[in-house]
Amino acid sequence: MTIDQELFKQKAYDVFFPKYKSKLPFFEKNEVKLAHYTSAGTAYEIIKNEEIWLRNTNYMNDHDEVNHGLKCLHNILSSTEVLNFFKDTLNSISPGIFNETTQRFDRMAPYLNQETYISCFSEHDPVSENDLGRLSMWRAYGGNSGVSIIFNTGPFFSESNSTKALSFLVDYEKTSSLKGHLLQTLHRLQEEREYFSSIPKERLIDTILMYLLSFPLAIKHPGFQEEKELRIVYNPAVLVSDKLIADTVTLDDIPQKIYKIPLKDYPEEGFIGATPKDIINRIIIGPSHHATSLKKTFIELLQNKGVENAETKVVCSDIPLRT
Repeated sequence: MTIDQELFKQKAYDVFFPKYKSKLPFFEKNEVKLAHYTSAGTAYEIIKNEEIWLRNTNYMNDHDEVNHGLKCLHNILSSTEVLNFFKDTLNSISPGIFNETTQRFDRMAPYLNQETYISCFSEHDPVSENDLGRLSMWRAYGGNSGVSIIFNTGPFFSESNSTKALSFLVDYEKTSSLKGHLLQTLHRLQEEREYFSSIPKERLIDTILMYLLSFPLAIKHPGFQEEKELRIVYNPAVLVSDKLIADTVTLDDIPQKIYKIPLKDYPEEGFIGATPKDIINRIIIGPSHHATSLKKTFIELLQNKGVENAETKVVCSDIPLRT
């Protein structure tokens, strides 16, 4: 069955990811950039090796978030009223789809806590933050010599899913509000019952699964909302990629498995704009005693990677950082 892909995308966004849809035009027009705050050493390796590293969530500072999200979803669906509403809504669109969807999710769930790999980015305002970065992010992730790589957004929101890595805009929700979040989604789905009844079952299941996965993979406490986070997520139990490279590295003195996304184009699959010369918009050197030397180092690195006007794309933040 042939469906109108653009119409399906818009309907799916309206029902399942309305916040994502509201921000998407700004990212697609590259009006908002994405910042990756990290140490100078890691930033150098990212650009030198032309790859983004995805770390296992168990080794990151927010290591319990996946498990927290799963528990929240379980608690919501432990309500008989909510569970029946969920079940009846899905089955009214396609008989039997509730069981098929939840069974697939249940098979994935044990792997979410152990095999989820992410890389974190922050929305970057090219007007107010272009020369300074964001103070809270320098404090949290900069260390003694922090660097923020500012990325153009095209590849992050590409309609091509050649890498099989998923992009999630993080929702900052109180646990108490997640039930309402789910109920509102189901009400919107009911309003579009006629349309979604015409969609092939497998396509609909995949979309519902992406929504359910957003609970463990993209929900954080409202106290972190200043981060304005976007996550690149890979889990081989959800989607298997032939582009990502598995490796074992030592970070913070801990040997650990990571996945690497090569910064390269796959034009035959519609994935372009990912090479360093295209995707790197700017580099901000954070507060550091070595800022001047680091600036020179990163200018030379960008020049070696074919980035035009590299000397204008590396700046030193003079934001005061108290330690």
